[in-house]
Amino acid sequence: MLWIIIIAAVSFVGVFLIMQSLFPGIWTFGGIAKAHLADPDNDAVRGLADKCPCTSGLLVDEGCPPGINDEQKKVELAKFNSDTSCGTLEVGDSEAKKANSKSEEAKETETPDEEFKHYRSIEFFADASDEDPRDEILWQACANWVGRECPTRDDDCDEDNFNFQSLTKGCWVMAVEDDGIDDCGQAVADEGTILSLHKFSNLKVDLTNSYQSIDDEPDPKILFSWQWKSKPEYGSLLCKEGFWYGCKGQEGNDLTVGSQTYTCTGSEWVKS
Repeated sequence: MLWIIIIAAVSFVGVFLIMQSLFPGIWTFGGIAKAHLADPDNDAVRGLADKCPCTSGLLVDEGCPPGINDEQKKVELAKFNSDTSCGTLEVGDSEAKKANSKSEEAKETETPDEEFKHYRSIEFFADASDEDPRDEILWQACANWVGRECPTRDDDCDEDNFNFQSLTKGCWVMAVEDDGIDDCGQAVADEGTILSLHKFSNLKVDLTNSYQSIDDEPDPKILFSWQWKSKPEYGSLLCKEGFWYGCKGQEGNDLTVGSQTYTCTGSEWVKS
């Protein structure tokens, strides 16, 4: 009698191991029902009888396409799992894919040329009380926003009321007119505007449409009519798609703005 019990126990263990290898998760909650009722390939051959659960076949061929061999059946059987049926179970990839997707979207909307040092806004600072045109040197270039991440010269133009909108054309300039309490104004320089390192030049700015000042101060507007040049730490600056690109340390490298290509030569942007 004992030998009958032993044989039965061994047989049960054998069946258990075979079922577990063929259908991982079958002994989990709901696993048996899934194994017996599943027919993901809709060939009317269900559950354990279907050796190719993800590929349509006939009952006479154990649910597999005609002519398929035992090794191929093993491959077909491995495609099925009780969690996703014939789908691919991806663990830990979804968040990474979401992050990559967001990163790609960000690149499409705002992608500075990483090869060059770039600045989102620049600051002009000068006393315009006499209103006589003068040649002045740029006060600072900021990787982010002048008036927010980069305080203005006297901290008088650091307010949330200024425009910190990203641009796809043109570049921001903050003009700070030196006064008892400085007057502040912003304007957008035209796409392709160059601020030279070695010579003073006028800035291309549409003051009629882009100038703004919190208290409608007229004095900062005067600074946009003067001639300016950049500083050695930035090199010549070229406006492209919301960023000022510095020419320092980029000898011989090109940057294209619209249909025009510029080459960094002697820390100056020069049309190619």
